[in-house]
Amino acid sequence: MKIGITGPMWSGKTFQLIKTVNILEKKGEKVLCVIPQKSKRENGRGLEEIVINTPVVFLKQVRDLKNFFDLVVFDEIHLYEVFGELEKFLDCFGMFKNCIVSGLWNDSYDAYKVFKVWQEIVPFLDGFTCLKSRKPCVKCGGTAYFSKHTSIKKVCVGDHYVNVCRKHR
Repeated sequence: MKIGITGPMWSGKTFQLIKTVNILEKKGEKVLCVIPQKSKRENGRGLEEIVINTPVVFLKQVRDLKNFFDLVVFDEIHLYEVFGELEKFLDCFGMFKNCIVSGLWNDSYDAYKVFKVWQEIVPFLDGFTCLKSRKPCVKCGGTAYFSKHTSIKKVCVGDHYVNVCRKHR
């Protein structure tokens, strides 16, 4: 089974992954977590610092480990596209029958431009969840469905975001 989780910044995407990993590990499943090599959160904590019993590796290590795990979890999948590793990610995604992927849905400089990684994998997903932000829109206080950059550079590690509603995207 392949499942996708998306949503804006601060919507709980990684939390959903961690919760799922913990449940599956308690059932005896062997889970591998994969993160982009350059991934770090604004709060300084990445998935590798949060999960306890699950090995966390980078994309280049996945091929050697594919026969040892029941499920693979990919976090921050939009960063593979940003850092030019989309084809490598798609290759790894295709190697596994059971995986969960998580990442931003759209480029926050253009709210209508969906990251290509999602366009490539959605047809292969068995389930899909789109979360909304736990933080309100910074302009009106309404429900935030989008992340917006507060800097002028493209998506990079350490960028700063604010959450906005549909009207203010």
